[in-house]
Amino acid sequence: MGALKADNKALREKLSEADRDKEAAVQAYKTSLSCRKERLDGIRRAWEGLASTLIQEGEVKAAVLGELDPFPCMAVDPTYKEEGFDLTDDAIQQLFDLLDGISEG
Repeated sequence: MGALKADNKALREKLSEADRDKEAAVQAYKTSLSCRKERLDGIRRAWEGLASTLIQEGEVKAAVLGELDPFPCMAVDPTYKEEGFDLTDDAIQQLFDLLDGISEG
């Protein structure tokens, strides 16, 4: 997880620097997609694990969890649907920062 955090931070800095150069920004964004996908997959697995545990312990019914949207901001920006990501850049970064804060604390 530490390597992903470092990669994410480095890619975030690279994206910020590349804002002035559109071609470099596109390349940096494409590079960051695999890191983002891996982190989002981890979030999905964690959500599924939590949901499974809650159901098995009888804390909640599967039907109730099925109605929940763990990411209410999904499907906001059509740009990310092309790549299979339904979260905005800012939302993803905020989520990464929160997860990193939790893992450190």
